[in-house]
Amino acid sequence: MPRALESFDVAPWTADVEQHLHAINEQFHSQLKRHCPRPKSGPQRPYIDDAIWTQRQKKLEHKAHLKHIRHLLRRETMARVFAAWKAPDSWLQSQSYSFGTTLRIGILKHGLGFRRQAAKLKEQIYENKNASLQEVISHFSHTTAASEIQQKLKPFMGSNNKMKQGMAPLPLIKDAQGKPCVSHTAALQRWVEFFSEMEGGERVDEETQRTLWRTNLESLRTFILDIPVTEIPSLTELEQTCRQVAAGKASGMDRIPSELIRYCPKIVARQLYSLLLKIATQGQEPLEHKGGYLIPIWKGKLSKDCCQAFRSILISSMVGKTMHKALRTKQTDLYQRYLHPQQLGGRKGISVVLCGHLVRAFLRIFAARNQPTAVIFIDLQEAFYRVVRPLAISGPWSDELIATMAERLQLDQNILHDLYEHLRCPSAVEQAQLSMTARRACDSYADVVFGYLMSRALKNFEASLESTNILSRFPDEPRIDLHSRGFGDLDAPPITMLGPCWMDDLAIPLTAINNEELFQNLQVATSTILDTLRAHAMTPNLGKGKTEILFKPRGTGKQKWHRYLFGPLAPGYVTALGEYDIYKVNLVHSYLHLGGFTHFSGDLRKEIRRRISIAHQSFNKYRKLIFQNEAISMSRRAEIFSSLILSRLLYGAETWTMQDAKTKECLHSAIIKLYKRLLRCPADDHIMDEEVLHRLAMPSPGTLLRVKRLSYVSSLLNHGPSAHWGLLNQDQTWLDLVRDDLQWMGDQLANSSNLGNPFEHTDRWLEIMQFHRGYWKRLIRRAREHSILLNSRSFLCASAHIRVRTMLQDHHFWTASTTCPSRSSPSTFFGCMFCGLRFKTLAGEGAHMNRTHGKVHPVRTLMDGTQCGACLKEYFTYSKLKHHLIRADSCRRQLIGRKLRVVPEPGEGSTSNAALHHSWDGRLPPLQAAGPLPQEVCPRDFEPEHTELFEAISLMIVDAEESELNHFGWGVRRVIEGFPISWTDCCKTLRCIQNLLLQADLHLNGKVKNTIHQELERICDPETWQFLRDPLSAPVSTPKLCEIEKEFEETDLHFPQTAVPRPCSQERIFLHFFSGRRRAGDLQFYMEQLFDQLCPDGTLLCVVSVDLVINQQWGNVRLKATQDFWLQGVRAGWVCGALCGPPCETWSQARHVPDVRRPERGPRPLRDRDNLWGYESLSLREAQQVATGNELLLFSFEILYALACIAGFGVLEHPKEPEDLEKPSIWRLAILKLLQQFPGVDIIDLSQGLWGAHSPKPTRLLTLNLPSLRGILRAHQVTSDPPRRSAIGKAEDGSWRTAPLKEYPPALNRALATAFCQWFHLHPCTDLVMDPGFLEKCRAMDCRTFGTHFGPDYGG
Repeated sequence: MPRALESFDVAPWTADVEQHLHAINEQFHSQLKRHCPRPKSGPQRPYIDDAIWTQRQKKLEHKAHLKHIRHLLRRETMARVFAAWKAPDSWLQSQSYSFGTTLRIGILKHGLGFRRQAAKLKEQIYENKNASLQEVISHFSHTTAASEIQQKLKPFMGSNNKMKQGMAPLPLIKDAQGKPCVSHTAALQRWVEFFSEMEGGERVDEETQRTLWRTNLESLRTFILDIPVTEIPSLTELEQTCRQVAAGKASGMDRIPSELIRYCPKIVARQLYSLLLKIATQGQEPLEHKGGYLIPIWKGKLSKDCCQAFRSILISSMVGKTMHKALRTKQTDLYQRYLHPQQLGGRKGISVVLCGHLVRAFLRIFAARNQPTAVIFIDLQEAFYRVVRPLAISGPWSDELIATMAERLQLDQNILHDLYEHLRCPSAVEQAQLSMTARRACDSYADVVFGYLMSRALKNFEASLESTNILSRFPDEPRIDLHSRGFGDLDAPPITMLGPCWMDDLAIPLTAINNEELFQNLQVATSTILDTLRAHAMTPNLGKGKTEILFKPRGTGKQKWHRYLFGPLAPGYVTALGEYDIYKVNLVHSYLHLGGFTHFSGDLRKEIRRRISIAHQSFNKYRKLIFQNEAISMSRRAEIFSSLILSRLLYGAETWTMQDAKTKECLHSAIIKLYKRLLRCPADDHIMDEEVLHRLAMPSPGTLLRVKRLSYVSSLLNHGPSAHWGLLNQDQTWLDLVRDDLQWMGDQLANSSNLGNPFEHTDRWLEIMQFHRGYWKRLIRRAREHSILLNSRSFLCASAHIRVRTMLQDHHFWTASTTCPSRSSPSTFFGCMFCGLRFKTLAGEGAHMNRTHGKVHPVRTLMDGTQCGACLKEYFTYSKLKHHLIRADSCRRQLIGRKLRVVPEPGEGSTSNAALHHSWDGRLPPLQAAGPLPQEVCPRDFEPEHTELFEAISLMIVDAEESELNHFGWGVRRVIEGFPISWTDCCKTLRCIQNLLLQADLHLNGKVKNTIHQELERICDPETWQFLRDPLSAPVSTPKLCEIEKEFEETDLHFPQTAVPRPCSQERIFLHFFSGRRRAGDLQFYMEQLFDQLCPDGTLLCVVSVDLVINQQWGNVRLKATQDFWLQGVRAGWVCGALCGPPCETWSQARHVPDVRRPERGPRPLRDRDNLWGYESLSLREAQQVATGNELLLFSFEILYALACIAGFGVLEHPKEPEDLEKPSIWRLAILKLLQQFPGVDIIDLSQGLWGAHSPKPTRLLTLNLPSLRGILRAHQVTSDPPRRSAIGKAEDGSWRTAPLKEYPPALNRALATAFCQWFHLHPCTDLVMDPGFLEKCRAMDCRTFGTHFGPDYGG
């Protein structure tokens, strides 16, 4: 295609723009038809290939045959009826029957064919769809934009079946009088009238439009050009603009696709450049580039039958848009210089999040100072259409034109007078001192024109309030102040904070010393801004959800102001007296500002709940296609999840500051819940948060917020003065979060970069953030990935320790008293005596009693509405009134004394209470009703005991006999378990009985009373109830590793006095983990030789070499399925023994010995004495190495613990513990020290050089149930003096000198094989039957092929 376009001639300069554009379009269309012809009607989905299309044709053929045969059968049936009716005795019955049978056979044939083809078609579509989806997803990366992902996935979503898509809504539109349009013509005319009124124009035919256009071109034409060449876009800039055109955009009326411009930028730019020059220098723009297809888009509000519920979108020519963008980009600097400093919309690179951040920061700053705050949110009606263009750009205007506009905008005489005054002043572009070329460029863009006009209005508004001191002022600071030192060397005047403005959305934050002053300032500012906008012929929209005010009273008299603004007699709006009108602006407690809720108190709970619902909605949209599609790898799903879901959930999160733990927990739980949905975790699966993060390899919720803030700070530093650091630096809450984020990032990168501490080398960090954003993003991503690895490391280590502890507890080696917590008082226990369930809190206990047994809190029977009937205070919600009655003893006792009982109102978690809470939203304190209080009565309170239980136990005490006291406690327990009563009420009842027992006049003597009292006391002890002693549900988070290791260090295991004989099967399975390559002289080689000699009892030996070089699945013990498989074999007793030699590359002492020849290139230490599980800061590759080493080592520990629990045998091999206490060693781990408490565990230190190794290689063996191994090792030594050589650094071929030492010398292998075979000899087989599947898998892994090379040191 590009080669075909190169031969085209550019139109001459003398050609008019109409002919010029026509020639370009003809050339483009001719080549598009030749090289990219429109495809014929075919499949609409990209995964439908020719084979599927052919299959579909076969299916449709069967369907057509079925339809035809059924039609023939109906006709034949009708013919038989009429034939039999006409001639009952002579009609051809047999022939008709034969023909009908043939037709029915045809129905069976084609019916089966149709079903078979439909099944094949469905299967092929499923396979092709998954394959095509995989191909599309494979091109996604972490840098792929969410919009691009959505566009690529759109062809795979939904159904082509119109019936499944739902019925399209009827095209019902109401006319201007509110009556439905009765015809298509009337509906079209209504749309034309609506958009004509919005645009402020009139409808003309094409000829008239062309005549007007030519007349305007003639007026713009000039023969004297004095234009600086720097103001004209160059050919290179036009080509760059072409490259930035997005693919897949809708084509305009010229039908030139955007892909042609994007993928052929060089040729297209050359063709368009001369036309661009005519537009830039002469204002000669083609008529086709000034319009397009007008499409109504529903706003998502109001009913769809009124035109006001729609906004318009213009699908114009992509060629015209490209040239407009080239002109616009050239004038960006001039445009931005004229804008008001707080006018952020339209500035290059400014995020809309900054507007919301400035408002939230303002509210937080003065909330910390306990000053009242208010925010005026302004929204303009049809902002881009209600623009008096001569105010923004120079141009002719007349009284007739202004009168027409005034009539449409309903401007009164006073406004017209001020409008004329503004028109006589220089226009906005003239005040900006733009050249004629820039003014002509601005004429084509509604947003640019509006930006100039809005800037002019804002500057006039600021000048009007300059002397009133209403607007706040902040210092002009150049960047973030991380050290809170200020910028005292700057003499810049303070900046007046008018408020952030994004196009037609304006937010004006205000504050004052007290509430009275702020309210007066608010009225003045409201009337002034509304008058200013109307004076510039703009129309503020004072409707609900548009122009509204937030007001938060604080300080002295705030309760009075709360009642005045939001009380039952409050009007709900603020009245402002302006020059043109009396304005009534709605007063609200929250406002949806630029996609995020702003609460009048700065609270974020409403915004967070909204973002959570949006995230779940997006997840549901792609759930079946992507997130729960097993054909897509979890890593790919996690990447798409981050782009599509987390981006929506965390929109604006970089500006959030959550002070209360409840809000933080809400967001944390929501993110974890989304993670669990991605993992498809069952609802009843109590999986811990750390495990979720580990399985997904995703960052924690806190890390997500850190990454958002760190990336946002970098963008703020690039915004320059638009960031308004003078305001943001006073938001100490947000700054503290940024400081903590930088410290976190510094800790993550401490040992993998030379940036240093961010607070000691602040300038270096700020320079990277501001001038090297690409590198900064990579650093953030590295810190993010490192935190994921740290979380996984912590979880894997802690969970392995917990599994070992559970294993020991199951075998009763770890007694329950070892882990029993300190004795708690009965008041800290909660449960249900009837169900035998324990709960964490009193609220959980009450919720269970309500939902399961219908028991409600008794104070709810005193609530008749939301007002307290005793003190006559209004609490607005049921939950607040309930808490008041629980705590206010006087009110509760008065209501009980009146014998008031009502049907309980809805509870705290009900939708009714939620609706009341949403309506209240913290606007008002409890309000005292006017009038006298009800007359006081004799106060009473609820009985503390459970009446039925009290009576039942009392009767048991009365009927008790001294001879039956041994069974009294048991009988009381049975009675308690028969009532649906909580543990709390049960204890209260028993205590009440105890208090009355000693005072009651009973026939029982004192000894019997004391015995009964002691029995009741014992029943009140939670330790005597099994369900109260049972642990609570699974914890939300994993215990800290340091706490678990301390527990291991302090634990003493208990073993039975007599050992139970170990059953053995006829098949002897031995596992050699991390065996490496098969070779002559390895362990399996000698075991198979010696087994037949030492064990001639007919048993079979199966040595399984478990290593990645042997089997990629069952040799990879990092896979959870592989770990569970081998551990199951050990626990079941099918595996007799194991040799574990986990990799020691991250523990090697060689890391602490520098290479003399290349000291800077050698691998550095990754652990030390205080960080045995690895340093907290490493490079990503090193962190992965440490994680792999930890995982393999912990699996080896689990294998040995499992063998120890079933009296098997095993050996753990690892380098000897170094004499230097600062160096790391696995022999200093608490989990390994605990293993040494088992009987039969021995420690053997040796030097592999004595058995033929190339270097001494000091080694320690932990042996399990192999008492003869020490003597056998001595008998197999091949030398009495170890070699003197060391294995440090690299060899001449580039390999590490330590690599050969990974393989045991043959003599050592033979010694180990001898000890293992002797164990088999001493433990004859029993009647244990092995699972055939396990045995078959072990035999399948029997490798007989010898390897030729070592495996890699690190297989990650």
